[in-house]
Amino acid sequence: LIPVVYTEVVELAENFPHYLARFQVYLASLSQQAVRLDLENEIKEYLLNLSENLYQAVEYLAEASVQVISKTVDFFLVLFLVFYLLYDFQAIRSQLLEIVPSAHRPVALEIISIIDANVGSFIRGSLLRCLIVGIVTGTVLFLIGMPYALLLGLIAGLFNFILYLGPYIAAIPAILLSFSPLTPSSLLVLLVYIIIQILDGVFLAPLLLGRILNLKPFTIIISILAGGKLAGLLGMVLAVPVAGIAKGLVELLKQSAPYREK
Repeated sequence: LIPVVYTEVVELAENFPHYLARFQVYLASLSQQAVRLDLENEIKEYLLNLSENLYQAVEYLAEASVQVISKTVDFFLVLFLVFYLLYDFQAIRSQLLEIVPSAHRPVALEIISIIDANVGSFIRGSLLRCLIVGIVTGTVLFLIGMPYALLLGLIAGLFNFILYLGPYIAAIPAILLSFSPLTPSSLLVLLVYIIIQILDGVFLAPLLLGRILNLKPFTIIISILAGGKLAGLLGMVLAVPVAGIAKGLVELLKQSAPYREK
């Protein structure tokens, strides 16, 4: 797998100037078609209006770019911290238990175990989901005749870790490549990514993560929506493991003495 991906990366780097030239030719052809359709005056008027609002457009794009970069950095920072915590979890757990009074250590140990189990299950489920999305994306792109299908599938799988935003970022290189000759249309490529994203968000993520975390698919969807509403992209990422931890804590509470007496 690695040699094939490496070969595609090298080939893409060598052919990138060609793809860029083809994209420029495509833009030039659109301009020529507009002139033939007697749309030159309309285009000039549109460009004039666009230039008048250029400052606002650039300002908006700059703010949007900063937000996207900031959210992406936040996501990978949280991901790094989670992997670090899992890697050094035994030492961290021992240090936490040392500061807990002896009488409460059994309960504290159960709480830590619930957190560990849910975070670990969420990461394993997310990795499996990314693997499935990457394989499906690469396979579909290969079947429709898209070059570098394996590389594009790998990119789709990696960026799928970023909920909702990642798949659209992963679609950009595929759409740009689709402007070259002997490739599927850009609309078809975009449609492939949209359909896979819908299937992942509506079916795969809720069912897969729900099964692994022992949560209902409806709970998964509501948790992601609530997390996004409260804390944006970071909230969407943390919503599912937090829901699993909350469910585990409620079950632990039901096993406590007051509930057993009832």
